[in-house]
Amino acid sequence: MPKLISIGLDCATPQLVFDQYIDELPNIKKFVDSGVHGNLRSTTPAITVPAWMSMMTSKDPGELGVYGFRNRKPGSGYDDMWIATQAVIKQKKVWNYLNEAGFTTGMLGVPMTFPVEKLNGFMVSSFLTPGLESEYTYPHDLRDEIEKTVGEYIFDYANRSDEAPEKVLKAIYLMTEKRFNLFKHLIKTQDQDFMMMVEMGVDRIHHYMWSYIDPTHPKFQGADNKFKDCVLNYYKYVDEKIGELMAMPETKDAKWIITSDHGAKAMKGLFLLNEWLIKEGYLVLNSYPKDITKLEKCDVNWSKTKAWAWGGFYSRIFFNVEGREELGAIPLSDLEKEKDLLIKKLEEVKDDEGNPMGNKIYRPVDLYEKVTGDPPDLLGFFGDLSWRPGGTIGHNKIYMHENDTGPDDGVHDWNGIYGLYDPKNTNARHENRSIYDITPTILDMFGLDVPNGMKGSMIKR
Repeated sequence: MPKLISIGLDCATPQLVFDQYIDELPNIKKFVDSGVHGNLRSTTPAITVPAWMSMMTSKDPGELGVYGFRNRKPGSGYDDMWIATQAVIKQKKVWNYLNEAGFTTGMLGVPMTFPVEKLNGFMVSSFLTPGLESEYTYPHDLRDEIEKTVGEYIFDYANRSDEAPEKVLKAIYLMTEKRFNLFKHLIKTQDQDFMMMVEMGVDRIHHYMWSYIDPTHPKFQGADNKFKDCVLNYYKYVDEKIGELMAMPETKDAKWIITSDHGAKAMKGLFLLNEWLIKEGYLVLNSYPKDITKLEKCDVNWSKTKAWAWGGFYSRIFFNVEGREELGAIPLSDLEKEKDLLIKKLEEVKDDEGNPMGNKIYRPVDLYEKVTGDPPDLLGFFGDLSWRPGGTIGHNKIYMHENDTGPDDGVHDWNGIYGLYDPKNTNARHENRSIYDITPTILDMFGLDVPNGMKGSMIKR
């Protein structure tokens, strides 16, 4: 039965888990009272893809060559992109190292595990799986076992339509119930040395419901709103599920790791970056849209456009370079000068109340020792992540206080969480660490040396 079990909670955030809620989370509290725990600094950018894969490889996004869910190949069409999957990750993951050393592994729902790979154990792919018709399990016949165990499996719930909170919460709970029940079944039926699952529900409830729980949120729903305890109650439910796993006879001698890939906090607002680029003369349209429109649907005069951007939890900014883009407007010899100027302008931007926003704009080489894949020209982080950069056009303004691509109350934060718990070693310690330290720690727990080239180091127990 498992020697080490890892529970991933996408977006679990320290100010809730360790500060506000810990006394009501008795099973997670074991990691605090009798183990090693602390903040887990995320990747830059602090988003699910590439953060989980950075955790599993101890490599940063620059070395992985993945800068988000979607990535643009420089010099391609202006709206051409590719979606990051496991197929683009060339570095070894923690399960590869363990398999090579003779240990067996079982992975459930770890982001960027579609398409699944052959391994000594099993793999059930993650939230970016196209659907149940896909080849989402290894071995193949595991999918029949999943259906018999939990019925119709749910990879994710991320529908950004205006649905009632009751419906959102019901869907998130159902997804979480199925994932934990499946993991419990797999622990009973699979004899793997290392087993790991990642639950997406924490991330989803933060994005949908943060304005119901945080009095500092610009759209706070009021102290007496009926959903004021919905996030606490969900964390308590997840904690109960973790407790059920820890109480299984099959796990009585197991060691445990709990992690998250990034944190969460209130969204202060939306900075409409492409609207700002239009205002500043970087992005030129032949005609301004009558309705809210995605950039790729706008009538852009590319021959006069210097730069454009993608929105999200951070922004990727692209320059229109002669000899690289089809209708490049900036001579390659001027590119670095143009970057310097745009960085300066964006870092001086003030919010809608005239206060400095605190933006940080970087070249990829500023962030990563090695830059591979298809990086953007600049990476932009607005208001210490509290302001989302928006990419749509047609608003006739620069600032908003709601998301432009569907309901979203929360944004990501730099710190996630981690905890290590060994029932036979209960010396408690608080120590803040990096997301890159998890794979070295797992390898060390199996008595393996940490390979050269990993960014992280092992956490001592």
